[in-house]
This record gives sequence, C-alpha cells and structure tokens, in this order.
Amino acid sequence: MSPTVARVTNETTGALMRKSTKTKRVRVLLVSACVLLFGSALVMGVPSFAAAAANTITVTPDVAQTTDPLSNAVSLQMSAVDSDAETTFTWSQTGLPAGVAIDPATGLISGTFATPFTGQVTVTATDATAAMGSATFTWTAKNTVTINPVGAQAGAPGTAAALQITAADDNPTQTLTYTDTGLPPGLAINPASGLISGTPTTPGTYPVTVTATDTVKETATIGFTWTIGNLVKVIAPAAEKSAVGTAITAVKVTATDSTAGETITFGAAGLPAGLKIAAGTGVITGTPTGPGGTFAVTVTATDGTGATGSAVISWTITGRVTVTMPATEQSWLGIPVSVQVKATDTGAAPPLTYVATGLPAGLKINAATGLISGTPQKNVAAAPVTVTVTDAVGAVGQALVKWSVGYPVIIPNPGKVTSAIGQAVSVALTFTDIANKGAHVTLSSTGLPPGVIFRQVTPLVYGWPTATGTYHVTIHAKDAKGGISVMTFPLVVRFAANGPTGQIHLALNGRCLTDPGNRTGNGTHVTVSGCAAGPAQRWTVGSDGTIRVHNHCLEIAGQGSAAGQPAQLWQCNGGVREIWMQGTAGELVNPASGLCLTASGSGARMGACHINKSEAWTLPPQPVLAVVAGKCVDDLHDVGTNGAIIDMFSCNGTPPQAWTFEPDGTIHSAAYGTKCLTDHGALGRVGTKIQLWACTAANRKGQQWAVIRTGGLSVELKLGGVCLAIPGMKAADGSQLVTAPCNATDPRIHWRIW
Repeated sequence: MSPTVARVTNETTGALMRKSTKTKRVRVLLVSACVLLFGSALVMGVPSFAAAAANTITVTPDVAQTTDPLSNAVSLQMSAVDSDAETTFTWSQTGLPAGVAIDPATGLISGTFATPFTGQVTVTATDATAAMGSATFTWTAKNTVTINPVGAQAGAPGTAAALQITAADDNPTQTLTYTDTGLPPGLAINPASGLISGTPTTPGTYPVTVTATDTVKETATIGFTWTIGNLVKVIAPAAEKSAVGTAITAVKVTATDSTAGETITFGAAGLPAGLKIAAGTGVITGTPTGPGGTFAVTVTATDGTGATGSAVISWTITGRVTVTMPATEQSWLGIPVSVQVKATDTGAAPPLTYVATGLPAGLKINAATGLISGTPQKNVAAAPVTVTVTDAVGAVGQALVKWSVGYPVIIPNPGKVTSAIGQAVSVALTFTDIANKGAHVTLSSTGLPPGVIFRQVTPLVYGWPTATGTYHVTIHAKDAKGGISVMTFPLVVRFAANGPTGQIHLALNGRCLTDPGNRTGNGTHVTVSGCAAGPAQRWTVGSDGTIRVHNHCLEIAGQGSAAGQPAQLWQCNGGVREIWMQGTAGELVNPASGLCLTASGSGARMGACHINKSEAWTLPPQPVLAVVAGKCVDDLHDVGTNGAIIDMFSCNGTPPQAWTFEPDGTIHSAAYGTKCLTDHGALGRVGTKIQLWACTAANRKGQQWAVIRTGGLSVELKLGGVCLAIPGMKAADGSQLVTAPCNATDPRIHWRIW
C-alpha cells in the first residue's frame, strides 16, 4: 500500500511538496509547475503542506565547569542526542570569553582562558531539521594563590627583624607581588620576595595583613600580630673560670632598657652548684662545690612590661688534678713496659686526657687510660719525661719522671784488644742478667776477624786472625724475656810475617827447597836440592800463611789453573796463590787450589795430594801456640829426659818451645831431636798427662798425632780419638797438657801451627 500523501504548497515558491505521514519527514514527492502563460503574466501553482511534529535534542554535559589554573588548556567535548536518531549537529555557544571557542562541527570546546572568568555558558546543538537543544551551565576559570600561615611576631625597638612570607600560585607562569598593611614603623615588605625586614622603632601591638597577588589579580591574604616591646640588653662576661672549693670574685651582670625608668629583675639558669645571682642587683656570688665542668649559664633581665634580655656565660669549674708517678723509672732494652699513670681530680670533670713527652723510643702513653706501654728500643740515661693530665674543663696536673733504659744483660767491656796475623786472640767474657736473674741468656757475636770465633757457653772470643784491620766486635745478648744487650770492643789485627825460620826438608832423599840463585828475582822457579847451610835454603814460614826467602814469596806460577804449574818466587802481594798450609802428613797445601807442592826431579810443581814422600815436607822448628794468647807448648824443665812434663807456658822463643812436625805424625823437640810429644798412657783416655819420651817404635802409637785443620789457622792435634789440650783457659804457666774430647766448641783443644 502506498503511503498517504498530503499536498503542501510552498508559499514562497509555489512548489508542490508531499509529506509522509508514516515517517513524519517532509519529502518533496512531486513538484508540479504549471506555468500558464496568460497574456504577459506568469502564473505559478504553489502546493500546501500539513504541519510536521518537531524533533527533541538533549545536550550534555550541563553541569558547572572549573578551570584552575588559567594556564591549563580547555578541552570539553559536548554531546547531543536527537529523538529522531539524527547524528549530525551544528554547534554554537554563548557566554564563553575570548580565547575559548566551540567547534561547530564536533562540539569540542577548547582554548585557554586569558583572564579569570565566571559566567553562564549556553551550548546549542541544531540538527538537519533545524531542531535545537541547549545546555546551560556555570564556568569558572581562575588561579589559586596560597600563603603559608605566620604566627604572632615579637620584637624590640632597635633590634633588626626579618620575616620571610612565602606564597604559591598553582599557575607557575604567574608572578606574585606582596603588599602589606599595619606593619610596625621601621619595617617594610619586599614586593618581589615577600621578605619583611628592618628595625622597628616604636613599641606597640600591630595587626598586620599581607596580601599576595598574581599577574591576573588573583590574591591570598593572611593576618597576624606583631608586638614591639621594650628592648632589654644584658651585659655579662663571655666566660668565667673558677675552682672547686674557692670562693669566686663577685661577677656583676648589668642591663639596659629602651624605656627609661623600668625596674629590672635578674635571673640565671645553669649556674654551677654553689653559685647564685641576686635578683635585684645581678651580682653572682658563692663557692663552687663541684663537680667540675663547663656550664652554659644563661642570665636574664626582665623589665616591668615583661620585656626580657639575656646573655650566656661559659663558666668553667676546675678541680685540682694530681698526677702520681715515681720520681724514677728503670726499663730494660727489649723488655716490654707497662706503667700505669695514676691521677685524681677534685673537680670530678671526666674524662682525663694523658700526654707524655720525652718517653724513650718505643714507648707511648694511652691518652684515655694513662697506661705507658711498649718495648724500649734504645738505651737512655735518666731521660726527663713529663706526664701531663688534663680534665674535661682544662685543669692540669703534671709529674716529672727520670726514665732510664739500660741493658738488662751486663757484659763488661774488655777494652781495646791488639793482636797480629797468626797470633792467638783469647778474650774471656762474662755477663750478668740484672733484669731477670736466673733467666736463660743467649749470646752471639758479629764483627769478628776471619779466623776468630766466639764460644757462647763460658763466653770466649778466640782464634788466630788471618787478616789485618780494626774490627768492631759486638757481643749480642738476649734473655728469655726479650731483654736485649750489646757490647762492642775494638780488636786490632796488625800485619805479621814472622814465623819459624830454617830449611824445608823433603822426606825423599833428604833434599831441601832452594832459591837457586840466592836472591833471585820475580819468576825464578824454586828447586829441590841437597840440604846445605846458607841463605838460599833459609825460609821463613810467616804467620800470614806465606813461605818467604829474601823478601820474596813462594807462589804458584801462572794465572789460571794451578795444576802442573811450577812453584816460583815473586814479590809478596797477598794473593791466594802464595798462601800455604801444612797437612797431617807434612804436605804443603795451597788452600785456594787444594793442590800440594810436589817434588818433580830437581824442581817443584803443583799436583794432586797423594800423601807420598814427594809431597812430604818438614818445616823449620816452630812454636805451637795455645788458644790462650801468648801461651805455647813447652818442655817445662828443659831436661830432655823421658817423662819430662809438657806444659803450657808464656811464649819466649826458646828451644824448649820449638817443635818439628815430621811427615810420620811425630812432633819432635827441636832442643832434643830424639824426643817426641807423647801420650804415654792408655790411648783414647781423657785426662792423660802429656810427657816427653824417646821417639822409638815402641812409643810410636802414643806419638803419631794427626793434624786436623778446623778452619782458618786453627788445628786439632788428635791421637787415639782424643785431642791435645791445655788443662783450662785460666791455667797458670807450668800447667801440664792433657788429653780431652775432640769437641770443636772447646777452645782448649785448638792450636796454631805453621
């Protein structure tokens, strides 16, 4: 069925329109234009329509809007609902200020408020049928200014004042300006910073209002009171110092008031115990009772209006610090020290602080406890040490101590000792541990000349030096508790080339070592020829290990290996190729090469030591030196009979002290050539007394001594497992020699031979 159509004539155009009663929309279904030309007039037919019902439009939002701060951009989307489901609207508004507008197509209100605004805004939506709907609401646009609150203020005439007013604007682009009303005379506010400053001049109570205004004239205001009272100034000393138990000198506190004639009342807080202030005069008097300390005393002056002034006195109360220390202290090198300083303080003002000056090296004081501790590192004699104790308020006490650090082990100094190369050194030492009686003491030595050694048990420096020089011999002692001692003495060793002089016999064919030219020069090869009296065979066996003739030394020719090299004469130069030592079987050994002087035809060359007759040499008769300086092996009575006593006696260079060491191990008396040094008892027994007996096969077992080199110039003379010995280090001249265990640490068994 077709819709019903009503004929409507447009009164303006005369067009015919049809309205659908079904859809309620006006549609032009047919426009008939009948143009009738009637004469010269145009006749148009205008159709007429029936009235249509209007659409209903609802607009949202329709509630109040706020923009804060102004700088925030506006973005409000308007919406509309049409009763005929229309979705296309045209938007408009009334009431919005400049800077904010609505988009006619979308309904979006946007922009930025330039100034504060409060007003009614109407937004209208119009659809395609010209139907309209509106929403009206209030819109507020503003900045918010806040000022931090300020409490009541007080001041005094002539006293500078400062108060910072702080405010904030939620629009950071805004600049605040500060204004005031009611400030006390003499004060003003900085419009830019809000700082109130100045010096008030007039007493009174002032109601003050401060306003902060931003660029768009938004404001905030606070109010407070500012009271300017009288100015009271207190005059008092900055510091006072008094002692416990001693009445103080009265301290006068005074005050001034900006208003003349005011009555002043004084007070004090924090006074040390025993002191008081007079309220009417401000005079502080009394006797401190303690404890000591430093007190912050606040003195006040108050006038009749209640105006107050104050001052602070730093009041120190001291006591008497007494330090207790002995007048002297004795410590020992290397032994830990622990000395407690004692101190009392009548002011009872802890803590006490301890300081010590002049302490011996290695000692220190604990500043908090007063304990002096450490290990002395250097000897000092009665060093002045000052101990100072200070309490918390500056009271000081002192004690003076004479502090000595000594050697705990006393080793008497023997003084300067003088010797020569090859001469015996024998320096007996003693010690006493005065710090720790009975404690074990360990001894050692440094600085000894070569060839000289130190024995710890029954301390003894002994031996035969092999090099010249001035030696600073130091004996070190350390006891069981760490005590350290040293003693140093000079030992001077001079040069000495003297020694036994005579022929050097070769066991083979009875020949002797010879200077072939008798006073020949450097490079002359020595020969082995028949023994004959004369200077060409008169050799001196020097204390320095050289063998000399005519001021030339027997040495190994050449510069390199000694093997096979001939023996020659050369100006003595102290070189290792001119040093010789006799072995047990008469061999002459060069210690540097370890080779022996060997007869080869009529000459002598260096070869390996084989202990045969071509290497067996008999040196000239010589003294046998004991380890005790200046003592020699001696035929006591010089009678040459069997059983004669062989003793120790002061060296005197006489024939009874000259001995020949034969290649077969026998030691012959030079005075009595057929008599030998003999152990005539049971071989190997300790304590057998040594005698002189005939050198015979029957006695041979007790006469064949082995020469044992023990280092340097020292030898042991060994027979049957025991050694020749002096009876004691302090034995008197004439004491008979004995046999003793071959103990290398026993100096009694050490001898010097050439």
